[in-house]
Formats: sequence, C-alpha cells, structure tokens
Amino acid sequence: MKYLKLSAIFLYLAFLSGCAFHGFGRKEAKRDVVIPAGVDSLVAAKADSMVDSLFVGIKRQKAARNLSDEARKKMDQSDSLWNLVNARMKEEGSISKADKERAIEAYNKGAKKIQEIVKVRSGQIDSLNREIINSQIFELLQEAQEAFEASLQLNPFDRETRIWLARVYENIANRFQDTKKYENAVITLKNLIRVNKGEPELYYRLGINYLFLKQWAEAHQNFKNAEEMLLQTAFMQLDSLPESEVDIQHVMESVPVDTNKLFHYIYFQADTEAKMYKAQAALTSLSRALKIAPSQKEVDEINKYVEWIKWDDGNILASEKKDFYDDLYLQGKYEKASKGYKKLLKELKTQRTRDQVNWTIAMIEFQYLDHKEDGISRLMNVVKGTLKNDKGAPIDTSYKRYFADYGIMCHNMGIEYLDKNPKIAYTYLQQAVFIDSPIRGKSYLELAKLSRNNPAETIEKCQKALEPLNQLTLEDKIQVYQLLVEGYKKRGEIEKAKEYFVKWKRLENRRDRNNG
Repeated sequence: MKYLKLSAIFLYLAFLSGCAFHGFGRKEAKRDVVIPAGVDSLVAAKADSMVDSLFVGIKRQKAARNLSDEARKKMDQSDSLWNLVNARMKEEGSISKADKERAIEAYNKGAKKIQEIVKVRSGQIDSLNREIINSQIFELLQEAQEAFEASLQLNPFDRETRIWLARVYENIANRFQDTKKYENAVITLKNLIRVNKGEPELYYRLGINYLFLKQWAEAHQNFKNAEEMLLQTAFMQLDSLPESEVDIQHVMESVPVDTNKLFHYIYFQADTEAKMYKAQAALTSLSRALKIAPSQKEVDEINKYVEWIKWDDGNILASEKKDFYDDLYLQGKYEKASKGYKKLLKELKTQRTRDQVNWTIAMIEFQYLDHKEDGISRLMNVVKGTLKNDKGAPIDTSYKRYFADYGIMCHNMGIEYLDKNPKIAYTYLQQAVFIDSPIRGKSYLELAKLSRNNPAETIEKCQKALEPLNQLTLEDKIQVYQLLVEGYKKRGEIEKAKEYFVKWKRLENRRDRNNG
C-alpha cells in the first residue's frame, strides 16, 4: 500500500509540473540510481524516485537559464523597438537613451539599412518602414517564445520563466491581434496558480488576459482573488514579530498593504462589473478604488467612469450604445447616427438623457441632414418641456446649451427667410429673442431692421439689441446707431437723433482707424 500511495503522489506532481504545462519536460531514459557515500541504498532509491517531480539537475538548470536569459534579451529588444516606433512626436523625450540603443541594436540584427534606422530615431516612419519594423518586432517575440518554451522543456519547474512566457503571449496578442495567444497566456498562468496559490499578481495577470478575451465573469473572479490574496499575504512584509501571541495577532492583522496594487485589483473589478451591466456593484467598487487612488489622474478617470455609468441612471447598455452612435457622429456618418439615436430614445430611463439625445438629433438634422424644420421643432419641444425661472432661463444650468442652440436655430431660420418671406422671418426672429442665447442682440437688430416703418418699434428693438454685453460686433453697433438716428428723426426727437449720430460717427472713425 505504501508503494501505491507513493506512485500516486509521483504521478500527481508529474502532472502539475509536466503534463499540466502542455507537455513541457521530456520523458527521460531510465537511469541508474546514484548512491552517495554514507547513504543507505533504500533511502537513495526512494529519493531518486522523487527527483523528477521536484527539480532537474544543475546542468539542465544552467542550460535552461541561458535560454531564458537569451529570451529575456529578445523581449527587451522587442519592447524597446516597439516603444520607440510607437512613441508620438510630442512624447519623443519620454523614450530613454537605453531604449533607443536597444531598439537600434534589434533593428541592426534584422539587417536593416542605416537610413531606415535614422528614420526610426527621428520618428519619421512611413507605412512601409512601419510594416518592416513590426515584422522585426514580431520575429523577436517569436524567438523569445521559442527560447522560453525550450527553457521550460529543460526545466519545467522554473516559475519565473513561465511568467515571462505568459508575458510573451500577452505582447503578441496585444500588438498583433492574435487572440489565441491570450488563451495560451491563460493556460500558462492557471498552471502557475495551481502550484503557487498565494501570489496575488498571478491572479491579476490572469484577470487581465480574461479581460482581453472578453470573458468578464472569469476576469472579475481573478481580480477579486488577487485582492483577497494581497490582503491575506500582507503579513509577509513583516521583518520581525513581538513575543506575545496577542501582539502577534494584532500586528499581523494590521500590516499595511500595497495600495497601488490594491487600487488596480479593485478598479478592474469595477470595470468587469460594468461590462457585465452590474451598475451598482461597479459604482461600489469604484467608490472603494477612489479612496486609494494613487494620483489625481486616477481620481479624474474614476469620476468620469462614475458619470458614464450614471448617465442614464445606471443603464450601462444605453451608455455603451450612445458611445457607439457618438463615434458615428464624429466620423461624419450623420444619417446612421441619427437613426441610432432615435432607436436609443426608446431605451432610455430618464427625461434628462432623452432631452440630451433629442438635442443631439436636432443638431444633426438642422446642420447636416437639411431637415431644418424637423430639427428646430424637436429642440423646441425640449425647451418647452424644461422648467424655467421667472426670466425664462432653464433652472437646470446644463440645459443652457439647448436653449442657446434653439435661439441660434430660430435666428438662422429668420435670416434664411428674410428675402423669401419677411413675415416668417420676423416670426422666427421674434421667437429667437425670447431665448437667452449668445446672439440675442443680433436677433433684436434684425427685428429692428424689419420694423423701420414703425419708429417706436425700431427704437425699442435697437435699445434691446444693445443690452446684452459683447454680442454685437463694431459693424453691428454702427447699424444700431444708424437705425436709432433714423427712428428718432422720424419721431421728431432731433436731440436724441444727434446723440446717436455722434456715437455712430465715432464708431465709424474707430473702424476706419482699425482698417487703416
């Protein structure tokens, strides 16, 4: 029975160290048992039966280490070349001299021309050169992968080499869109965790690879595991312990953790929760991450994420769809964007978000699709349904832009109808002045021009045109003063006409000086 039990243990350990790692580690030929001087032959035989499941010989360890070192050098060259090639011009100074040297070394080993190397250094990389350089980066990564794998065939117990191999898989997947490599990285990391369950960073790396594979639940669980293991193993930072058992317990429970790592573990829990549409869970995790954010950059990022989740009261799917239609809008695909936004309206939970989307559709219809009547009517309904103060301005200040754009639309429609139908033009302009917009003064000026046959109306509209500060240009003010002179003259109020005549001419003199 003892022999059978020992065989079972051996097979289990062999599975973990060899078979579980996709066959790394060759089956060696049967060898004679070495019996050192002073050791009983039965002890030596028992020890020999366990050796292959625990470690490899010194020669194989050294050979494996040499292969691993060569692979790491290729990884270093590949990373340096990638960083150099993909650096933006404005970030050129962030590339270290060492990175540049390693990149050039890697490039030289690929037998590339010196002129192309100069282009890489200066950041002047055309599409052809980029393709050549990327092929060199890919070649270096493949060589690194092969060397790491060969190293593991010699020494399947080298945990560090397995971690590096997982990183190679990640880099190939990230840089060359080879999702199969993410799967390889997952297998590698899972095998590492089987034999070392107490390393939080392994769970984190596994979570990242699941994230790339869009396996949100698996990613979330591993980020959660990373946090739990980080907290449980914090005691490893202690250099010494007190004598008292009570004090020991207290000290071990109060060891501070690495908050930078903890931040990332929690943040990615939130990210995967959001991807699974668990809004409240994501907000809770983001709140936890916010308390330990390492810098203002992360604080700002979290606040934006929270705002995005809350955009439609936790309706994350709607936020995602809005982002998609926003991208279509920015790409100039206005018809598709408009149709998408209209579908989205039916899925929104809050009036605020419906108003925002209606405003966006109105802007597209008015500016880009030549559906001006539809656009202005849509925005009018938003403005009409908004709570206002006694001055007609929106109580919710975020609605100011809707009011302003509605006023501008009305003004522009008024200008468009001036020659076609002055009555409609007047109506649009009259609507425009009821809105607190940045061109309200101009709308009053246009109404004053249309009211010239009624001096009292002309004077009233001109005075109102001057009320908003900084809305009229110099030329606009000259026209206002001309109309006031004309209106007061018609009413027989000559002194008033003189007053505005002086203002008119002074502005003309200023204009002429500016033009001179």
